[in-house]
Amino acid sequence: MEQPFSKDYMRSTNRNTMFFRKSAVDRYWINLTDGVSQSSQILIGHLEGATNDMDRMYDARKMGETTIELYSLNKKDRLTINGRAPFDSSDEISLGVKKSVNGPQVLTLTLTNKEGIFAGGTPIYLYDKKQNYYHNLQTGSYTFAMSPHEENNRFTIIYEQNANKMLGTNDFDNTSATAYIKDQKLNIAANEGLKKVTIYDVSGRVVVGFNAIKFEKTFTSDFNYSKGVYIAKIVLENGKVVSQKIMN
Repeated sequence: MEQPFSKDYMRSTNRNTMFFRKSAVDRYWINLTDGVSQSSQILIGHLEGATNDMDRMYDARKMGETTIELYSLNKKDRLTINGRAPFDSSDEISLGVKKSVNGPQVLTLTLTNKEGIFAGGTPIYLYDKKQNYYHNLQTGSYTFAMSPHEENNRFTIIYEQNANKMLGTNDFDNTSATAYIKDQKLNIAANEGLKKVTIYDVSGRVVVGFNAIKFEKTFTSDFNYSKGVYIAKIVLENGKVVSQKIMN
């Protein structure tokens, strides 16, 4: 079944019916949510006839404003539908995020549907330049904290596993960490030493923070807070940052 359009699509400047008549399309949908009630969705697709420039038949500019906004960037254009040339693993797609809430807010990017080669598992790496962190959206959602109202130079979609050479890093980050709450205890474990742990509620407010005295790989602390969803931001000894959604 075709993935339903979000309200953002209804605010696009054209219908782009040609895009959806194409049967052989490698495409995917990414959703931005605040964990409460707000969301914004974009579509990125690779198909014959489209180019990586603005195409009237395949691209749709974003119109209007919502509480949170996700869009892909093509030079100065902000797109909800980005029809691109047939798949090339060296392609890069810049993403922008905008929010209306003042101060820090925790947001999540999720791959919601995929077709063509992406349904077969072709990696879709989200590169967070601010954290210098790579995350394959095929393996799960990516949660991050954002303070500015708008960030247009932070996130990039890439496909190549060796794109690290082009972007000046040594290799893709294999750092892993897990966080969970059980019996009113916060539990953290990682394959690197833990440097700092900060717990946020879904509005982005800091609930509690911990700084390591020495870089142990596990950490446990009492967690006597309200039932609900929280975000654990884990900073490791090697400087990497891992964010995870946890339930109390």
